[in-house]
Amino acid sequence: MAEAVYKVVLVGELGVGKSSIFMRYRDNIFHDNYDGTKGMDHATKVIDTGKEKVSICLWDTGGMEKAGTLTSNHYKGAHGVLLTYAVNEISSLGTLPSWKENASRYSKEATYFLVGNKIDVGDYEKEVKESTISGFCQKHSIPFDNAFYISAKTDDGFKDMFKSIAKILKKSHIGQTEQNKGFRIVLDATDNKDRSKCCH
Repeated sequence: MAEAVYKVVLVGELGVGKSSIFMRYRDNIFHDNYDGTKGMDHATKVIDTGKEKVSICLWDTGGMEKAGTLTSNHYKGAHGVLLTYAVNEISSLGTLPSWKENASRYSKEATYFLVGNKIDVGDYEKEVKESTISGFCQKHSIPFDNAFYISAKTDDGFKDMFKSIAKILKKSHIGQTEQNKGFRIVLDATDNKDRSKCCH
């Protein structure tokens, strides 16, 4: 039986840890030397928010932004966009407005989230201050509650972030289905790994 699934896409500069976030989401592991340039990939998991279960299909760019080949397929039908930066590299935050603009061309009704990765670095290495994030959210019409700090390496903040994202998407996209947004996922009930069959 088909089940509603929310498509969420990762975007941001190379090196901010998008593929590490994807690996943590899909397999709950972290590799220091993981090669995240193998092409787009996606994985579906069921998130238990405490009140209900919400299915999220997370899409990784797989390094395609490096080759300039990131296509509309990555954004098409997305319900959520994770604007990802590294807290120890303020320049990665500065590129996010252009990523948001690109996403908005193909996902006009998407909900945007701001994700600061690599909080495991020492305080002396952190370049992005909370006041900077507050100003960024206000300037780019992103609710401050949609801003998160995580570490894909240590898992810090990770599960809580996706629980919050699931709740926000469920509330924001009531009545919207993947079929009428050009995106459909059918969960395989026999798959014990929370993987999915995806069609678009």
